[in-house]
Amino acid sequence: MSASTMVVRPDFLIAVLLVATLYGQALGQNSTCPAGYYCPNNNLSNQIICPEGYYCMQGSTAPTTCDFNWLLQYAPDTIIPSGEDNPITAAEAVYFQGQALAGNLCPKGSITPTQSCPAGYYCPNTTTKIICPDEHYCKTGSAAPWNCSFFSVCDAGSDSPRVTYTAVIGIVIILFAIYVGYVLIFLWVRVKRRRNTEALEQREALVSAIAPLLGPKYDPKTNHLKLFSKVKPKVSIAFRELCLTLKSGATILKNVTGEFKHSKLYAVMGPSGAGKSTFFNTLTGSAASYGTITGTVTINGQEGVNLSAYKDVVGFVPQDDIVHEDLTVRENLAFAAYLKLDKKVSGQECQEVADAVVDMLGMRHIAHSIVGSVTKRGISGGQRKRVNIGMELVARPSVCFMDEPTSGLDSTATLEVLSALKSLALCGMNISAVIHQPRYSVFILFDELLLLAKGGLTAFMGPTEQMLEYFESTGFKMADNENPADFMLDVCSGSIPRANDPNFKPSDLNGLWFEHGVQFVEARRSQAAEFEISRSHLATESSIMMNERIHAIRAELLHMAKRKARNAHDPLPGDGDHTGSPVHASGDLLGQYHLDLPEMKTFLETLVQGQVEEEDVAALMKAVAPQNTGSVAAADILAFVVTGKYKEHLYRSSSIASRGGSNVPGAGPDIKSFVTNGDVEVGIQEKDCLGNPVNRQGRSTGFVFCVLVMRLLVKKARNWQDMIVNLLLMLITSSIAGLVSGASYAPNQYLTNVNTAFLVFGMIMVVASNNVFGSDRIIYIRETKAGIGTTALFTAVNVVHLIDVFLLPLIFTGMFYGFMQPVCSFKWFYLSMLMCSWYSSGLAYVASVLFSPVNSVVAAAAYALIFNAFVNGVNTPSAVSSNGSQYRYLNGFGQFLAGLSYNRWVVEIVTIKEYEFYDYYLQPSTHYIMASVGLCGTSSYPSPYDSRCTPEQYAQTLSTVTLNDMVTSNYCQPGDYMMWDFLAVLLLGAVYRLFAYIALWMKLRPEVPGPYVALKKLVEAGIDKAKSWGKKEKEPRAQE
Repeated sequence: MSASTMVVRPDFLIAVLLVATLYGQALGQNSTCPAGYYCPNNNLSNQIICPEGYYCMQGSTAPTTCDFNWLLQYAPDTIIPSGEDNPITAAEAVYFQGQALAGNLCPKGSITPTQSCPAGYYCPNTTTKIICPDEHYCKTGSAAPWNCSFFSVCDAGSDSPRVTYTAVIGIVIILFAIYVGYVLIFLWVRVKRRRNTEALEQREALVSAIAPLLGPKYDPKTNHLKLFSKVKPKVSIAFRELCLTLKSGATILKNVTGEFKHSKLYAVMGPSGAGKSTFFNTLTGSAASYGTITGTVTINGQEGVNLSAYKDVVGFVPQDDIVHEDLTVRENLAFAAYLKLDKKVSGQECQEVADAVVDMLGMRHIAHSIVGSVTKRGISGGQRKRVNIGMELVARPSVCFMDEPTSGLDSTATLEVLSALKSLALCGMNISAVIHQPRYSVFILFDELLLLAKGGLTAFMGPTEQMLEYFESTGFKMADNENPADFMLDVCSGSIPRANDPNFKPSDLNGLWFEHGVQFVEARRSQAAEFEISRSHLATESSIMMNERIHAIRAELLHMAKRKARNAHDPLPGDGDHTGSPVHASGDLLGQYHLDLPEMKTFLETLVQGQVEEEDVAALMKAVAPQNTGSVAAADILAFVVTGKYKEHLYRSSSIASRGGSNVPGAGPDIKSFVTNGDVEVGIQEKDCLGNPVNRQGRSTGFVFCVLVMRLLVKKARNWQDMIVNLLLMLITSSIAGLVSGASYAPNQYLTNVNTAFLVFGMIMVVASNNVFGSDRIIYIRETKAGIGTTALFTAVNVVHLIDVFLLPLIFTGMFYGFMQPVCSFKWFYLSMLMCSWYSSGLAYVASVLFSPVNSVVAAAAYALIFNAFVNGVNTPSAVSSNGSQYRYLNGFGQFLAGLSYNRWVVEIVTIKEYEFYDYYLQPSTHYIMASVGLCGTSSYPSPYDSRCTPEQYAQTLSTVTLNDMVTSNYCQPGDYMMWDFLAVLLLGAVYRLFAYIALWMKLRPEVPGPYVALKKLVEAGIDKAKSWGKKEKEPRAQE
């Protein structure tokens, strides 16, 4: 076939056309200049690599500068790659996505202007990359090096500061200072206690030396009782047909009638379940919170008076040993005396009363021993019981109720305690005690007995010596050698049969009492009256003998003084007077006359008419002689003899008369002003309890507050080991938090780091503050029932706990700040942590008051976790998204809940102070972060992740916004926002404390009908009403 005749096949032509089409498409795709290059005039054959400082997108015909400042000023609509399908302009990248104005690097062939300067370098412009110098660090995207802080070191090329030992050493120094401070306080308490011990030992030596010389009147125990002769007013209580019915309808106390007179010791006895403790609660009115009280109670003959209104003269010893376990025995009693005694009682007398109770209860050998607890070894259980009793006795109450004061004591200790109570009753106290099966020698110490049978019925009320005779007269026979106390309990429980009454039941004892017992006891009252009259005569005779002894002592001192004056040829101030009468002797003469050791020995031997050991005289002179002069004024010796107690201000080398100590001319106080019926007379002439011109005046709130603060400080100083452990744990926790956060954080990671730090510290503070009220709540209840004001108590606890509130955030901030190295100053970081501490401690107060110690930690921690971790408004700001957890996405109620979180406020504080110090080129980035969360009023600013923002909002913002609007100090206005942040946290902490105070007041004073009690009563009344309506509706139906 010839060429001219060749035929082209159709399928070949189709293939050629297909190849040509594909080739043409390939040429069309490569007609655009590739990324990283630019092609002038779109000439693909002239592809030029993008120079430094510029970027070239795909299809670029000319390079575009990477300088965002120039782009915003001259070409804000320049398109830059955004990594998304829709490219954005330079203005949108800066204003809406937080693109930094500098710190970017564009090497040759750059395809985007957003490439950040690498870590360890800083880029002052878009073409230069410089290694970070010494003493500086350079994070990713740095346009200038950051200064290294004092607590860190930075080598060349560092991308973050490296913590040195300086921070650790600083924290160790702080801890050491804290340790030294606590040790100093502990030593001060210890020295003070030692000095008190030495003073007491000196006093005891003095009393021991002179007591045998002055007769039995100056026995130490007798001197102690003189302090309790001031038990006034004298209070007698009568009760008639006293009943208590529980809300369930059960009657546990029925028709109890009797009388507790002053100056007597009463025993309340009965089998288990007879209502002995309930009787005390009913008599004092405290049982009204769980039942209905009926009957009549009279105080000194007057009806309609509640014992709870006289807390200053009524004491109650609880069955449980409620004492301060961190204090010594004497400290427990001394602080109780300061708080409970009349405000006119001096501090010296408070100390003397505490010492007297220590001696009377036989606790001198353990006076300075820590009481201790189950976990901390201290005194024994029986000794704790005596401390429990002593805390009420130091108040010198007119009436004292004791719930099982001898439980836990052995027979010897029981006898010692009851003997002391018997002596106090003779001083005017009205003491009644619940007691179980005492031995006979203890039982006979009680003046009268109230015996309750099962069901709260009266079985006997009268003198203890008449109890056995009464029961034998009603048909009960006691076996030989049996304890009468055990016998009467067996009778009440039905274990002993009644003669000629086979159907006898214990409940019959109440009928027997009202039929025969009342008349039986009244018939023998005359014998008791005769006994009291004879005892009064004996007391009067003893007083006359003591008066004569003091008269003789004064006469002998005056005689020796005049004889010495005549020998010295001095004029006698008293010449011409009746020297035989010491009452008319000159006070100046006895004030000027001083006795040395030999003269004192002669004087004492003359008094006792016998030999006196020189050691005893030396001990007396050593204690009495001022400043080791070896002599003492005769007037001071006389004053000591008359008062019978050691008073340091009397032992001076000046006369009592010159100090105004004499009531009449003569040396020393007048005998009549001190001695009445053998007892020291009260300087304050108080009257009866009711309807009289003078009543006891309690301590002022300010004084009680100061005493409580001192007590809490002593307890805190004594637990300094626990405090050091807490501080070490705080250091470890803050170190871990700081290491996790690190110092190489980006601006958008800052909020996450500080949010976590504040959350961790707040949770620790909640747990650490939880035992402020919870651990001692039962003690506070006892003290407020005794009349201690809730306001003073709550304020004192708050003030002392401020030590922890200020100290713990300092420790945490010091370590965390050292590891994280924020730009925000340490001052603002600490103040923010302090606000967190204030908030968290207040929250812990509320939980510790409302809940039990077991549940309060969980309750407070759960509340803090919910509001400060999940509903804080600043959650996960490093990964901002439209998940609704940020403040800007919350509605009004959600923002209110977020406002209850301290993180919402303190994070804003430290963020403002952090971003405020960032360079100008980073301000768009910080503004983007703040707007994404909604802080500083930026909730309405458009955010690319907020789907609620419309294109119109973006356009409106772009037309008005400037770079100055992005500066933190401009839009955040630190003076306004930070002030409100601080006020918000302060207010929240104050509100929590107010809630805690109200809750504590309601719990400590349950007899006061607070809002909760009123609401509870209202609900109960509604339920009862509904039940009554239901019964009325059922009755007609039943009839039908």
